[in-house]
Amino acid sequence: MLTSYEDLNNLCKNKKHLDYIFITEKVNNKESNKSDAYINSKKYKKLIDSCNKYTNNNDFISIPGFELSTKLKSEKNKTSINTFNCENPFLFKDNIELELFYKKLFYYEDDLICQFKDNDNLNSIDYFKYSPYGDNIISLLELKKEKNAKGNRNELNLDTYKEALDNGWHIGPMACEYNEYPLDNIENNIRTTILCEDLSKSKIIDAIKNRRMYVSEDNNIDVYYSLNKMPMGSIIKSPSYVRIIVSSINNDELDKIKKIEIFSNNNEVIYKQDFDSNYAKVDFTLKPPIKNTYYFAVITEESNKKSVTSPIWIEP
Repeated sequence: MLTSYEDLNNLCKNKKHLDYIFITEKVNNKESNKSDAYINSKKYKKLIDSCNKYTNNNDFISIPGFELSTKLKSEKNKTSINTFNCENPFLFKDNIELELFYKKLFYYEDDLICQFKDNDNLNSIDYFKYSPYGDNIISLLELKKEKNAKGNRNELNLDTYKEALDNGWHIGPMACEYNEYPLDNIENNIRTTILCEDLSKSKIIDAIKNRRMYVSEDNNIDVYYSLNKMPMGSIIKSPSYVRIIVSSINNDELDKIKKIEIFSNNNEVIYKQDFDSNYAKVDFTLKPPIKNTYYFAVITEESNKKSVTSPIWIEP
């Protein structure tokens, strides 16, 4: 049972031995936001203090964030996004246009990193209509989790991920759990792996800003994905060739890798290879595309657990 931020950080650092955790808090429960404002939140200050207390480079990183909720124009319910890399929580007034919402985030004084939540009403964000302002701030999209046919575990649903990518967003996948004190649910095996040079707060912030991450339903699997030797999350302009390499190791001898698929625009699978091994690798080349194109990898195990990478984008 969790009763405080201290409990959660202590559990993740000293008992679960995680490398990092992102903790978001609701800081505004008002029915209506009448103006833009900073929020003097003692609760958020306690969260920041606790995260700073438990953060030690090369050991454990705890990153605070808050849920920014705003009722957009012509919408009945509030739209919420998770916001990181911000010392002072804030709110925007209600009944603003979606594009203005993105612009306010873009011009905010801090270098924000934001995340679409999986419970957002897609109608309220115009079904991921592209915004260059929003695209500069929102780097992450929480993958939906749904019960499988047998109802015995959650599985990743990639529909909204693909829709956002098809609309032009440059986002990476993220897995989250939502809990209200005193409940905790961090036993779920769905994890977000972040690729960075060392375990430090600055490197993790840089990695999520640049989408160097993948989500997996299995803690025992490692994934490597590159295009022209550039890591997942990269944007490559006018390449003369396209070489994609994906490799994966499942450290559980009883659960082998079944297939690797490469997805591109409009849900097209441009490459697929089957396996029956704990180690799998694909290495192939393509002609450079003539329009903006993304590629991301999905690795499926015999247990049907999946790992999903951030895309790599090509802009001719």
